[in-house]
Amino acid sequence: MNQVRYVLLMITLVALVGVSALALNVPNTFVSGDVISAAEMNANFTAVEAAVTALEAQVAAAQAAQPVVAHTKVDGNVAVDSATMVDIAVVSIDAPATGVVLVQFTAQARFSGTTAQNGMALQIDTTAGGDTIPDEYYYVGLTPADTSSHWLPVATQRVFEVGAGTHEFRAEALAPFSLDGDRGMWNPSITATWYPADSVTLSSAISSSSFGGDNLR
Repeated sequence: MNQVRYVLLMITLVALVGVSALALNVPNTFVSGDVISAAEMNANFTAVEAAVTALEAQVAAAQAAQPVVAHTKVDGNVAVDSATMVDIAVVSIDAPATGVVLVQFTAQARFSGTTAQNGMALQIDTTAGGDTIPDEYYYVGLTPADTSSHWLPVATQRVFEVGAGTHEFRAEALAPFSLDGDRGMWNPSITATWYPADSVTLSSAISSSSFGGDNLR
C-alpha cells in the first residue's frame, strides 16, 4: 500500500511541476520482487519533501518578482472648494516585499464661473488633508474672467520606496487662490504599480526624470 501511495505521489508531482522542473534525486529504486524496508521508503519520501520545498520557494520567489497593480476610478466630478487638501482618488496596494510603487493619476480639471483667478494645486500623498508638499505639487487653473466651463487634462506621478505590506496613496487637491467660481476633477483615476527593488523592468520603464526632486521616498 505504501509503495502505491508513493507512486501516486510521484505521478502527481510530475503532473504539477513538469519533469524538467522537478529537481528530485530519489535515493532508492525498486524492481518487482524486492523487499522494501521502511527506512528506504522514508528516505524516498524525505527526498520528495525536500524537492517540493525547494520548488515552493522558487514559486514564491517568482511571484514576488512580478509587478502588482491596484487601480481606482471615481465616476463624475470631485469638487475642490477647500484651502486644505481634498481627496480626489485613493488607491490601496499590497506589496509582497520591499520595493517601489509608481503612482499615476489622471483626470480632467473642470473650471466654471470664473471672474478672477481660479485654480487648484494637485499632488500625490500618503496622508489625508494637510497642505501642499514642497517640490511635489503643481498648479492647474485659469486666470481670465470667463464664466463658461473649461476642461483641462491633468496627469501626475510619484514614486515611493515601500516595505512589505499594505500601502495607501491618494491624489489630492486644494484651492490655493480666492474661491472664485467652481472647480473640480472629473472622472479621476489613480493607479499604483509595485515593482521589486532590484527590478530591471523598473529601471528601463521609468526614466530618471521620474525620480527627480523629492519623488523617491
